Amino acid sequence: MIGEHLGKFRIIKWLGGGQFSDVFLAVDTIIEKQVALKIPRQRSKDIEMLKREAKMLIELEHPNILRFFSVDIIDGKVVLVTEFVDGESLRAKIERERKLSQDTAVNIIMQVLDAVQYAHDRGVLHRDIKPENILINSRGIVKVADFGLAGIAGSNSMLLSMAGTPIYMAREMWTGKSTRQSDIYSAGIVLYEMLAGHPPFNAESMEALRTKIFNGRIRKINGIPPFLMKAIRTSTSKRSNHRFKTCNEFKKALIGKVDKSEFKFHPVLKKSANTSSLSGLTEEQKSAVVNGDGITLVIGWAGTGKTLTLTRRVAYLIQNRHVPPSRILAVTFTVKAANRLKEELSTILSDSNMDDLWTGTLHSVGLKIVAKGAERIDFDSEKLTVLNHEDSMQLLTNIMSGNSYNRVKAYLKAIERAKTNLISPENYHKLAGNQWEKAVAQTYNTYQNVMRQRNLIDFGDIIYYAVKILTENRDLLTMFSTNFKHVLVDEFQDIDTAQFQLLKLLSSRHKNLFITGDDDQSIYTFRGAKPDFIRDLENVKSEHVKRFYLTASFRVPDNILVLANNLLSHNKDKIPKIMISLSKTQGEVIYKDLENERSQAVFVADTVSELKDKGYNYEDMAVIFRLNSQSRNIEEAFFSKGIPFNIIGKGGFYERDEIKALTAVLKFAHGCATQEDISIMLKKFLRNLPGYDNLSDVQDIIYNKLTNKTFNESLYTSKMMRDANLACKFLENIKKQALNREITPLFAVEKVINKWKYIDKLKNEGTPAKQQEYENIMEMMEFLSKFS
Repeated sequence: MIGEHLGKFRIIKWLGGGQFSDVFLAVDTIIEKQVALKIPRQRSKDIEMLKREAKMLIELEHPNILRFFSVDIIDGKVVLVTEFVDGESLRAKIERERKLSQDTAVNIIMQVLDAVQYAHDRGVLHRDIKPENILINSRGIVKVADFGLAGIAGSNSMLLSMAGTPIYMAREMWTGKSTRQSDIYSAGIVLYEMLAGHPPFNAESMEALRTKIFNGRIRKINGIPPFLMKAIRTSTSKRSNHRFKTCNEFKKALIGKVDKSEFKFHPVLKKSANTSSLSGLTEEQKSAVVNGDGITLVIGWAGTGKTLTLTRRVAYLIQNRHVPPSRILAVTFTVKAANRLKEELSTILSDSNMDDLWTGTLHSVGLKIVAKGAERIDFDSEKLTVLNHEDSMQLLTNIMSGNSYNRVKAYLKAIERAKTNLISPENYHKLAGNQWEKAVAQTYNTYQNVMRQRNLIDFGDIIYYAVKILTENRDLLTMFSTNFKHVLVDEFQDIDTAQFQLLKLLSSRHKNLFITGDDDQSIYTFRGAKPDFIRDLENVKSEHVKRFYLTASFRVPDNILVLANNLLSHNKDKIPKIMISLSKTQGEVIYKDLENERSQAVFVADTVSELKDKGYNYEDMAVIFRLNSQSRNIEEAFFSKGIPFNIIGKGGFYERDEIKALTAVLKFAHGCATQEDISIMLKKFLRNLPGYDNLSDVQDIIYNKLTNKTFNESLYTSKMMRDANLACKFLENIKKQALNREITPLFAVEKVINKWKYIDKLKNEGTPAKQQEYENIMEMMEFLSKFS
């Protein structure tokens, strides 16, 4: 049963129903607009049919096709939302007038054929053209509805077996086959019925009807011109190849010999020109862009155009609402995304000054706030320095002298989490419930004090202090919140507590907060992100929160969509959504269970080679791995098969400085090192010679000796010369042993890095970068262990 309200919709009346669903007239209470709601009878096949219809309608934007708005899950029901046609169905018109005049009938069928031709051009068949699915508004404009049985032209699929309404079905449809000519047949039957007042074939039983359609003859309609009767008979020929090839051919047959004084055609509406900010958007996206005032939540899966919708909302505000760019704040998750947003806007708003637009990450905005109020929290704004994560680790390592790398890392993680939850050192101490938390509280307090003394802040401090400044200084809060008339946020599912609070403060004056996101795509909870914020907003039963759902994914293929749905169905806390794939490919997912990393790499390389043989280009392929150190096996497999590749980021495994240095040791031991190799080896590994703060002089001596260069020994102290000679003797001995095959490659590099305690130095520094370097060296050592 449907009550007076269904989500944001107020139900006005039941409009009718068919075999699969009911249709209601309703009002969207957010935008105060009448819409039609189509609700299936909750059988699984009915729901799938509704989703198919939504997919068809999204792709079909034509003035004579019922406009699609959205498909939602509301109160557990799947609901298709379309435009409401203020008029009547062709069925109601025929029942009221019995026979339609020739000009009215031809005008109606011409508009139907326009719509069907448009669908056919996009590879879509209707498969159920009948008077009930042809709506006529008060201005005489036809809207073809109910694409629930639509199919893809050229497909051999027999969806729902014998699909359609028997009276209007061509002979081939009775066997489950549909073509473009099947739709043309149905249109011809509808035209006949409008002119004759009844369909050409009817019977009391299905079998009798089938016999008439297969064997009967279309009777002549008295009083209509011969060319019109000929057009009907051609369109309804029993043989599909004898019918018109296209709807346009059918139209030409209808108007080719018409006396213009006899027939008065209503002009078919052309698609209205959209403003630049709305061009190319789906109806779902347009609705969000135009009606996005107040607190607005736009939810959509991957590829549904959430960022595009946000970008066009900014363009709409500037272009259509004349909001100055300086009054808009658009928050993106990355700097790269912010640059893309500006580029997109510049193509639409060529005359506007995009330099005044506030766009970027929330940290970039927070840093401006901190700079503005730095002195109020005891910092010098002119000398303020932001530490990166590695610098923060180093500072905390110095404060926690004597602690291991992992322990320091755990302390910093706890401190960062405290800042994302806006917990000060004082409050952290009060909330500490065990010895660990009390120890963190003390270190947190010391860490913050040291940074304040040195005029430093870390990444977590930016939002933490921005919130503190705005909360404690009403004048600055008024200044920023008054300036930002509209605040727009992309990827809202990745917002943490501190960022959410900052957004609330910035939008507190005008209360225009436009949010896009998807709780299913939240992958940064380990950093403090809380998808609960977007879920809580979605669940708020308040007229002050608008919700828009984007359902059409333009990049996720069907098979991958099914896989994603299956995985996500196990999530207990999630916003229910529907996504329809508009991808032109089905997509393929292959799962392969292999023994080890080496066999995985070989499988990947073999697959790439097979795809290349099938005609794909190398640049069409990508390999994703979890850790940088894991690239080595893949690179080895690619090298062995002669597959060219690029590695995004720091370069390939063998391009990393530490691996180049290890390779240089091997080349030196093999007697084929270049001068550059020797330089790389010395700079990387000779870092711990005792008694030297600056090793460059000793390294110069060693380099000159190993490369047989002459130099003035009197410029160096005897100690430098002695230490350099010892180092050279050590390295030359390794080369001698290697050339005599007395040692393995692994032993050669181990002797070098152990001699100058390189691994110990990496462990002592303990930064994330050094940890990564350590992992890369261990990977290389494991590789070398396989060689004798």
